[in-house]
Amino acid sequence: MKKILTLITICFTAFNVIAQELGEGDLYLQSEEYKNAQVVSESNYVVPHLFTNLAFEEVQEKAFNERKIYYVDFSASWCQPCKLMDQTTFRDYEVVKFTKENFYAVQLDMSDFDAIEMQAKYQIGSLPTILFFDHLGNLIDRTTGLQTGTLFLKKLKEIKNLI
Repeated sequence: MKKILTLITICFTAFNVIAQELGEGDLYLQSEEYKNAQVVSESNYVVPHLFTNLAFEEVQEKAFNERKIYYVDFSASWCQPCKLMDQTTFRDYEVVKFTKENFYAVQLDMSDFDAIEMQAKYQIGSLPTILFFDHLGNLIDRTTGLQTGTLFLKKLKEIKNLI
């Protein structure tokens, strides 16, 4: 019994020393990339934020200049499926990776003026709704309702192959 307790004490002490060294010396933990990342508890990935902080007009301009597809996720604070997608689909490692490589992603809250204007223009009747645009601003596809990471990744690949 003494040997087991001694072994546990040694392991615990070693773990604490390593954790303290990493905690004080890891520059990545102090970087902007880490500060802007989101931890996904199910898989322990550190995932960069999916949606850009750029204004919608800036995204349109960048997409045009770079000939890149962009999509707009319409959500609302009261929308439970939207919250679920924020917590799962939009934190899925493969979804984030594929989006960052191939798309710009914008999220608009339905209480924003831009979102209300677009809601009328594109006849958005339920949430969540995601609209996909080519680099010229033409609507090329849409999806409505809750999407799992796997389904949404499949949709992203389909959209990418259209252009």
